[in-house]
Amino acid sequence: MAVKGGERDPQGSRRSGRRPGRRTGDSDTRGAIAEAARKHFAEKGFAGATLRAIAADAGVDPALIVHFHGSKRELFLEVLQPPEAAVTRVRAALDGPLDTLPERFAAVLASVLTDPRLGQRMEAMLRTAASDPEAAAAIRAALGHAVLAPMAERLREGAGLNPDDAALRATMVGSAVAGVLFARRVVGIEPLATADPQRVAALLAGAVRSYLTPGPTGT
Repeated sequence: MAVKGGERDPQGSRRSGRRPGRRTGDSDTRGAIAEAARKHFAEKGFAGATLRAIAADAGVDPALIVHFHGSKRELFLEVLQPPEAAVTRVRAALDGPLDTLPERFAAVLASVLTDPRLGQRMEAMLRTAASDPEAAAAIRAALGHAVLAPMAERLREGAGLNPDDAALRATMVGSAVAGVLFARRVVGIEPLATADPQRVAALLAGAVRSYLTPGPTGT
């Protein structure tokens, strides 16, 4: 609805009247929006973040975000999806002998810990999930589909586990990784926060192995 001084965006702010186009000289407007959105969702949660503030941080008109993403919810769900690079690495690690999966999986964690952009995205996801139940539900569903379900399937096929036990063990692995990332990136618990990523990954491999090794209750 048109109002004096311009239209209102979905957050109640007035649009500037600028045409919702790409910023002059910027070839990565979507990336700027995504980066600003992750920052605001991580710091303020879904309810507290506004399209107007995200747009200001990204240097664009709020109408451009609506043009690209449709709504704040759609933007939220898109930018807090598990990083494709991390998902690809996890799925690649699932290929190969099951007895060396812990080492391959730990190597994936080491790569995340040493990649600033991946680490930042995972931190944003964890911070948001910890402060916003709605965000936690969305992230849980995304991780379940992208990572945990394929891992559980691999355990069912490779170790002959029943579906419930395979799902539990896959979730335990995911929880171990999430715990390491949360303690290191969000809480900053020492010495974990500054420990060598390779050392952290090697220690995690032992925990992963215990979760993946079939026992009397897994058959």
